[in-house]
Amino acid sequence: MKARYPVRLSARYRCLDGGLSGVGLTINISSGSVLLACQHEIEVGAPMEVMIDWPSRLESTIPLQLATSGRVIRSGPATFAMRFDGYQFRTMRTSPLRIQRIA
Repeated sequence: MKARYPVRLSARYRCLDGGLSGVGLTINISSGSVLLACQHEIEVGAPMEVMIDWPSRLESTIPLQLATSGRVIRSGPATFAMRFDGYQFRTMRTSPLRIQRIA
């Protein structure tokens, strides 16, 4: 079992087999999965892409995102867990999201 870390980071998500997309906040993350508070109820098994605003910057100035893809392995009314099929760090063209709170 991989260690999970309670990390609150802004994220964008989208379902890869439909037009569903939104913004959320990570609840915890490991090297193989993420639990995300979200705006929608996401179906288990759905293929997803999640872009997480990373707190560290490249060369202390360039914002980074953790770009992940995978399938939903657990879902609730305002959360979903996704197992990573792949991930990579990318530089961001825009400023990171500032999400205060998900109700």
